[in-house]
Amino acid sequence: SSGAKPLAEDAHAKLVEEAQQKWADDDRDERVRVELRDFNRKVKTSGWNLTGNRDKSIARVTRFQNRLKLFKGETEFDGVVKDIEGVDASKYVSELAECIMEAAGVTLKLKELTAAVKVCSRLHATYEDFSGFL
Repeated sequence: SSGAKPLAEDAHAKLVEEAQQKWADDDRDERVRVELRDFNRKVKTSGWNLTGNRDKSIARVTRFQNRLKLFKGETEFDGVVKDIEGVDASKYVSELAECIMEAAGVTLKLKELTAAVKVCSRLHATYEDFSGFL
């Protein structure tokens, strides 16, 4: 009977730990949603950001599209943002939406969905009509 008590305590401790982790994950996700909502509102009021000296070459746009198709999550986010800021794919916006949707269905794990949403937010901030293609 004394062996049952430590097992119950272990189960309780594990349950508490899982609940705390779930709360922390939900809290982080909510903060990201609020940040993205604010970011998107600013874009809507200040205008879209397709400025600067961007590479329009087919080769660079194709590399960018391939990178989006294979997007796996947060570890690749900064590199994708650099591409968003360095490439002018304004003639291929519908294809960009298709690429990120393909990644969502193939290479992206559910836990990395937030990173994909952040990429979509950046693409929306750059290309006014991007969201309409999702």
